[in-house]
Amino acid sequence: MEPLPGIPDLSQTIRMFIQGCASYERAMNTHEKTEAQTALQSAGRDVADAMEWALKIYLENFPKLAPEDRRKLDKAYFSDLMDLMEKYGDPPLKRETRILLFGYRAMRNRITHGRAIPPVEDVWNAIVGIREIIITYLHVEEGLLKVAHSPSEVGKVEAGPIQQRGSTDHSRVIKILFLAANPSDTARLRLDQEVRDIDLALRQTEFRHLFEIKQHLAVRVIDLQGYLLRYKPDIVHFSGHGDRSSQIILEDNDGRSRPVPPDALSNLFRELKGYIRLVVLNACYTEQQARAIAQHIECVVGMSGAISDPAAISFAVSFYQALGFGTSIETAFSLGCVEINLESLGEENKPKLLTLNSNSGDIVFALPKDEDLPGESPGSEIKSDLKIKKQKGKLTILDIEGPGTLQKSGARKIDTTTDIEETGEGSITTGIHFGRSGQRNNSSAKDEFGN
Repeated sequence: MEPLPGIPDLSQTIRMFIQGCASYERAMNTHEKTEAQTALQSAGRDVADAMEWALKIYLENFPKLAPEDRRKLDKAYFSDLMDLMEKYGDPPLKRETRILLFGYRAMRNRITHGRAIPPVEDVWNAIVGIREIIITYLHVEEGLLKVAHSPSEVGKVEAGPIQQRGSTDHSRVIKILFLAANPSDTARLRLDQEVRDIDLALRQTEFRHLFEIKQHLAVRVIDLQGYLLRYKPDIVHFSGHGDRSSQIILEDNDGRSRPVPPDALSNLFRELKGYIRLVVLNACYTEQQARAIAQHIECVVGMSGAISDPAAISFAVSFYQALGFGTSIETAFSLGCVEINLESLGEENKPKLLTLNSNSGDIVFALPKDEDLPGESPGSEIKSDLKIKKQKGKLTILDIEGPGTLQKSGARKIDTTTDIEETGEGSITTGIHFGRSGQRNNSSAKDEFGN
């Protein structure tokens, strides 16, 4: 079968993965903060590239792959690769694995487009997960890519503070909690249509598998706190009625109107601000309520005055569609307003985005493939302690302690001056060996990989 142009061969894929591992080791064994950060970026980018190449190589050589699917492999979106792996993979790609792989790809995009410094544990988890993908689908010998933990004397050295970009964790599903109320004594709204259209729009986006909608209709005041605690959503969307006092209208036990005082709702979000990043109040007269909530939540959308049902639905559908394609909240908001204008509804100035304590242009729930993001903004710091063994000028990493503690199988640095060597005999040798023994034993990828 003729190889497709633009798809690296197996040898290049193995090289790229080992190169990423070498960069990770370099990051772990330097006391210089900038060097460690640069090495972590290289590691995350290289192993994620190796993952994508491995999937393309597997699909390219799959004998039952439809010709039209094979032709689009080179320029396929990552989500297309995931679809093909679910269809043709042996074993088929599971949903949980798919979400993890999207997380590794999102980490790469944050590095490439956002110049982010990935957390140590994210890079390590990517190495472990991608190693499993390469072994499973390309049938590479485990001995070439082993991960080991060797017991030894323990010392400690600070890895130094490593910043990460102020964005959401892309290794997990983004939960949208859709809450709606249309009491019996209020005008009828198409709330079911709104949630259905939002769900449909998200399903057609590039990062559709990173979003999940949980919906509850006929929400009562007594339900509100329980739903927020139960789902711990990233995004809370309320759809329904609001009154001129900027109160959203929920239901009582009889299905009739029950206004929620603005200060009470604001205080609720103040207590639950740990995981909620965005609140959308898609109801009339909610701008002042949104402004109060924005004291505690990074981004809040409200409506300045009355807004019609068609305009509210058009805004919401376009807004979430944009988020699903990897835009920032700021861009998604603008596109939502543009959509109202495109449909000649005349209400494009009604939605208002309140970001009193954050920059909505820097908040991205799913990063795009080919678009640059704004420059890095200060984020939280992750600080880890390395447990190491020092012996004959060599360092063995045993464990990492700190937020998101590393798994108990630490890769080790055998020779601090050797990362990857070309032997001249069509093979590659790395100074990092992932083996079970405590002795040096270089890994080699011979001509069987294409060289």
